[in-house]
Amino acid sequence: MKYIDFDTVHRLAGVRTLIEPLRRAFVSNAAGPTRAHYDLGPCNRSRTLLLMPSWRPGGSIGVKIATVFPDNALGDCRP
Repeated sequence: MKYIDFDTVHRLAGVRTLIEPLRRAFVSNAAGPTRAHYDLGPCNRSRTLLLMPSWRPGGSIGVKIATVFPDNALGDCRP
């Protein structure tokens, strides 16, 4: 797995250098199914896991993973 941290992204890729590659990606034949949305209950607050895969047939694959914990500052599952 290749991991690129925040500092490396900002050092190597400014907004102007990303515009054309992103444009090409959006008009390519990449597949991107509906994101998987998982409720992480049983807390009485909303907690969500999102999985967003995308790939090119016969080529690269990527998965964006995100968690959404709106009440994170309140602690874990307290009543």
